[in-house]
Amino acid sequence: MSRINDPRAAASAEHRKQTKVCQHCGETFSPSAHRQVDRKAWAARKFCGKACTARGIMKRPEVVERQAATIKANFSDPAYRARHSAMAIDNFRRGAATRRKHGIGWIPDDLRGMYRKMRFSCGAPEARRMMREYLAAMARRQVNAVLQQMKDKAEKQRKQAY
Repeated sequence: MSRINDPRAAASAEHRKQTKVCQHCGETFSPSAHRQVDRKAWAARKFCGKACTARGIMKRPEVVERQAATIKANFSDPAYRARHSAMAIDNFRRGAATRRKHGIGWIPDDLRGMYRKMRFSCGAPEARRMMREYLAAMARRQVNAVLQQMKDKAEKQRKQAY
């Protein structure tokens, strides 16, 4: 049986042409053209994607009530409250450290303390400028040291060749 005359293929192609409107965001969506679509699943689908599906579920009154009851029950337990507040404080500290690290990620770890002291003594823009100059000078020194090593090695090899 050829694919062109196959009634299932024609029905599937016709089915893919159908479009729906997402109940959450209002976008139109249709079944994927590159995969087989389950007709029952397509008939039951009301949202365009995972995000809208989650948002749509979260707006259902029974879901909201169930979540509120769970939260109320959890927070009525003193042990849970203590664990939750300790965890929240720990997460806040860890997040602050991560944000701080990302903000000065361009500075090597061993120079970050020096940068912080410069920032408090002369201000952030001046400290950034001074640190960039310092890093550029360090890079130049490293390059010059490597070049000098290469010159010394070449000179030594030249002397040994004669």
